[in-house]
Amino acid sequence: MMKKLTKIFILLLSISVIACEPIEDRDELGDPVPQSALSFSISQEPGYDNKVFLASQTPGTITYWDYTVGSTTQPNDTIIVPFAGEYWVKYSALGRAGATSDSTKITVTENDPVFFAHPSWELLTGGVEGKSWKLFRVTLGAVINEGAYKSPWADVNWWGAEITNFDDINYFDLKGNYNFSRTHNGEVKNSTFTLFPESGEILINSGNQMSIKDGSGEMAEANKTKYKIFHLNADTLVVGQGAYYTADRPTEDWGFFHWYVNVK
Repeated sequence: MMKKLTKIFILLLSISVIACEPIEDRDELGDPVPQSALSFSISQEPGYDNKVFLASQTPGTITYWDYTVGSTTQPNDTIIVPFAGEYWVKYSALGRAGATSDSTKITVTENDPVFFAHPSWELLTGGVEGKSWKLFRVTLGAVINEGAYKSPWADVNWWGAEITNFDDINYFDLKGNYNFSRTHNGEVKNSTFTLFPESGEILINSGNQMSIKDGSGEMAEANKTKYKIFHLNADTLVVGQGAYYTADRPTEDWGFFHWYVNVK
C-alpha cells in the first residue's frame, strides 16, 4: 500500500512540475494541419449505397468520423447508414495543435434492405410510409408459452369488465429514424422506438408509452415503456405487458394484452 501511495505522489509531483514550467520552455506545438493537407476518401458500394467505406490517409493524426447517425474513430472503417436520405460525413484529423475538419455529402437511395429484412419491420411500421395502430382493447390473460396468448374473449373475470374505451393511436415509421408518436385525447407525444425483431420486443424511448394507461398497477414505471409482440400481421397487433415482463417478478405467467387494429 505504501509503495502504491509513493508512486501516486511522484506522479502528481511530476505533473505539478510540468504545469509550472514557463510556456517558452515547452515544446512548440506548431500549427494545426491545414485543410488542404487533409487526405481521406469516402465511397459507397455500387448497388448498395447504405454501405459506406471510410479511409483516412492524413499522417501523424488521430481520426474522427461523424456521419449523423453514428460516429467512429477508426482510420479505415466500413459503416452502414440504415435510412435513405442525404448525409454529411464529417472527417476530422486531430494533431498536436488541434483538429482540422472537412465534410462530404453522400446520398443513400433507400432504407437498408438488409438491415430491415425481418418482416416485423414492415408489418409494424410500414417502412418510410408509416403505419398507425388504434388501441381498441386491453385484456388480462395468461402467457401459455412463448409466442402464445389468450384470445380477447378469454375469461377476464379477475380483471373485471374489459376495457374498450381507449382512443390511443400509435404511429411508427422509418423515415430517417425510428419514429414513434402516441396520440391520446388529441394530444401527441413524439419519441423514438427500438424494435428487436428476433425476440419480438419493443422499447418506446424517452419515457413514452404505447398506451396511456394499462390499469394493472403492477408494473414499475420503467417497464411501462417495454412491450412484447405476441401477434403481428398486416391488420392486427397484440403486445403484452405485465408482471411476466418485469425483472423482479419473472415467475408469474400472466400479463395484460393490448390489442391494436391498423388504421388505414
